[in-house]
Amino acid sequence: IQYPLETDFQTFIKADDFFKVVSKVKADSLAFKLEDNQLKMKSDKMLNSFATIFDEEIVSRIATVQDSLADAKLKKLPAEFVEAVQLCSQVASRNESDQMLTCLYVSKNDVIATDNIRIAHYKLKTAMDDMMIKASELRSLVNIEPTKYAVTTSWIHFKNDAGCVFSIRRIKGNYPDMLKHTKFDGI
Repeated sequence: IQYPLETDFQTFIKADDFFKVVSKVKADSLAFKLEDNQLKMKSDKMLNSFATIFDEEIVSRIATVQDSLADAKLKKLPAEFVEAVQLCSQVASRNESDQMLTCLYVSKNDVIATDNIRIAHYKLKTAMDDMMIKASELRSLVNIEPTKYAVTTSWIHFKNDAGCVFSIRRIKGNYPDMLKHTKFDGI
């Protein structure tokens, strides 16, 4: 996840530790300062320090994702995409032995998920690029309220109106044809 934040320093900290503290802060603003390999965070009534991490491998991975996004053309997400994801991702398998079934499959106007027992199918009003995304990742994605997306060779990027970008590794493979099981006569 990338979020635009103007600073005069660059560092890494453990996200879980940071989130635990920030989620409890009631202040309207926070001040940050990098000092002695510590990120100092100050508000009206509190001062916290976080150990910083510098790892060339992390820097390289982030640069690769950012380069992928820089070359991508963002498209508008269908208005009902979040609803489709919320409904269908519940049906995706959690059994990692069949990676395809742990994914949500988007193909043009169809959003499909299955665990080989149940099938969820949502018909979008607007077609999208074909993609398979781990359903477990989508639960966090909907929290940023994405409005745009881009599919690249290895990544699927989602962006919201505030500039937050959520990048998910693209899964490649052949999703089983589950829609053949949904064709029937009757009401």
